[in-house]
Amino acid sequence: MMKRVLVIGSGGSGKTYFSTRLAEKVGLPVHHLDQVFWGRDWTPIGRDEYRAEVDRISGEPSWVIDGNYFSSFDIRVPKADTIVFLDRSPLLCVFRVFKRRIRYSGQTRPSMAAGNKEKLTWEFIRYILSYRRTRRQKIMELLGSATHANTVVLRSNAEIDCFINDR
Repeated sequence: MMKRVLVIGSGGSGKTYFSTRLAEKVGLPVHHLDQVFWGRDWTPIGRDEYRAEVDRISGEPSWVIDGNYFSSFDIRVPKADTIVFLDRSPLLCVFRVFKRRIRYSGQTRPSMAAGNKEKLTWEFIRYILSYRRTRRQKIMELLGSATHANTVVLRSNAEIDCFINDR
């Protein structure tokens, strides 16, 4: 039985949507690291404060946590019993980010900290397009070394739906 689920993947891969659906299906609280990391007006909180909050959240008895933030993998991964990597196409992720930008134009997404209105930068698009090339190998190594956890790589909508529906 899943009690502590870590969900990782590129921006636009569907981490928030997946995490919310899974949490509802299995009755776990969900935490979005974008709400933890970002203060008002897209200002990151301090590293120590961020890590302390991640440590507090991941110390809870059950959760679904979505977000990459490699700077806190060392806190979250050992506490997770399940790690889900959404390994989606970079072009799909960029498309979804553009769609999200249009949907939440001038608003704050529910998974974001208050006061952070939806925005899109070329830097973020470059990050998404380079994600597989620059981060995928590190994530696959992480999954291989997390022998204490059930690790899952989901690459399609069908795989995602099947994973959630089988819970």
